[in-house]
Formats: sequence, C-alpha cells, structure tokens
Amino acid sequence: MNPGFHDIRFRAELPSAGLPAAFGVVSACNPNGHTASMEDNQRGTETLRNMLTTEKQFFFPVTGGSPDFTHAEPGFGVFFKSPAEAVSWGRQFQQEAVFWINEGRVKLLPCDGTDPVELGPWTSLAEPTAQKPIFRFLGNPHLLNLPKTALFASTKCPGSVILPTYDQAALWRDEGRCVISGFHSPVEKECLRILLRGTQPIILCPARNLPSRLPREWRAPVSEGRMLILSPFAANESRVTADLADRRNKYVASIADEVWIAHASHGGKLQKSMNARASTAPESHA
Repeated sequence: MNPGFHDIRFRAELPSAGLPAAFGVVSACNPNGHTASMEDNQRGTETLRNMLTTEKQFFFPVTGGSPDFTHAEPGFGVFFKSPAEAVSWGRQFQQEAVFWINEGRVKLLPCDGTDPVELGPWTSLAEPTAQKPIFRFLGNPHLLNLPKTALFASTKCPGSVILPTYDQAALWRDEGRCVISGFHSPVEKECLRILLRGTQPIILCPARNLPSRLPREWRAPVSEGRMLILSPFAANESRVTADLADRRNKYVASIADEVWIAHASHGGKLQKSMNARASTAPESHA
C-alpha cells in the first residue's frame, strides 16, 4: 500500500451541524494505486457522486492529500452505517483503502481486509477543524441541507405572545418550512404538536444525548424521513441541565438560517445565550 496513506491530511466542507460522530471517507481517484489522468479522476469522482446521490447517501466533500497538499485526491465523507460499508464502496471503486472517523478519531481501513491502522485525531489531520461539537443523530440527516428556522420561547411566556406563536407554527407547517428547536418549553412543545400534524420537516435537538426510545408520536415522522433528532452531546450526558440547555440553544442558533424568538424573558438564560440573528413576530417580545 502507498505509504502516503499514513501521512494523510484532509480538507473538508463539513455539514452545518459540525463533525459527525461516525462517517467514512472514500475517493474514486487513482484506482488500484495507479496514477490516473486528471480527466479520468474527475470522471471517477462524478460517478461516485452520482452513485451516492442515487443511493440517497448523505455526503459532503472531503479531499485527502499529502501534508502540503501537493498531492490531493477529492472524495466524500459519507454517513455509512459501518466501516464494512465504507470498505465495500472503496472496493467498488478499486481503492487501496478508505478512512473511518469515529468519535473524532481517524482509522485507515485497507480494502484488502488487513488490519485497520489508527492515524490520530481528526483535529490534527484536517483543516479547517470542526468549530462545532461532534454530533449524533436519529432520522434523516438530509434535513440538515434545508433552510432552517430556529424556534425559541422562554419557559414563561406572556399570554399575548402564545396564540401568535401557535399561528406562526401553523404557518410554517402549511408552508413546509423546516423548523429546528429543542421543543422543550411549554410553548415550544405545543408548537411541536402543531408541526407534527403536517408533513413539513422537523429537527429536534434535546438538551442531552439521543433518546434510547422514541416517544410514540415521533416514530412515524422519523421513519417517514421528515424528522431528525440531533444531539451535540456525548452518550454520558443523559440528564437535561441548565448548562446543557444553554449549550443546545447556542448550537441550534448556530446552524439555523434564521432565528425566531417568540419570547425571551428579560435577563433570562435564553436572552443571554442568543447571539444569532433574531426574527420575531410583531406581537412577540425579544
């Protein structure tokens, strides 16, 4: 195997949510370790892209190269279900090896079935390094590519903003807008119930790790591919705390295209944590 694999560096356009907890990196360049022409490598890369699209894989651009990138091979980071699936795609495109990233650690996976090789942390092998925490998910990751509106409402909201907020949720539902929120406060929970009556996409971010069991009302939307459960927290963070809720709110705002604040109590934690753009209804109070 080319010894350059052991000195690999990456340049990636990571998903808006940050660094996935587990994904593979595969290329179609230079099959069987032989240098191919630029045109052949471009054709191979487009074939790989088209196949990933046809198979409805979630993927993003990743270029692997030498430390100084004088040699570089474009490829893709892919949400494969397992390292074996990544190797299978590598073999299909006659690659000597693929890479598997798990919890921020990079492994070289030879496609000939020999033992994997630990290469080190993603943060030291990639540029730019992920600016957001490692995320985990249940459901359809393709929803991350949609324009997203973040919904926030304090635990205590004045009566004057409650009905206008419910009307806004119904409008998003009817327009098919993707809404992202923790859906934790009473008003947010009711908005979730309104949204679940429709068919538009929903991204729910709990202030803890992923749930081990989905509530019954979430199961159909998740299986239908219109709901994504997204968490930037590790498996051992299983209890909702004020600190996790604050970190979750900042995370949600950071990956949304717009922020809609129904109400943020003056001097409250929600108001303090909001540094993103805010678009509020005329009846609402920011």
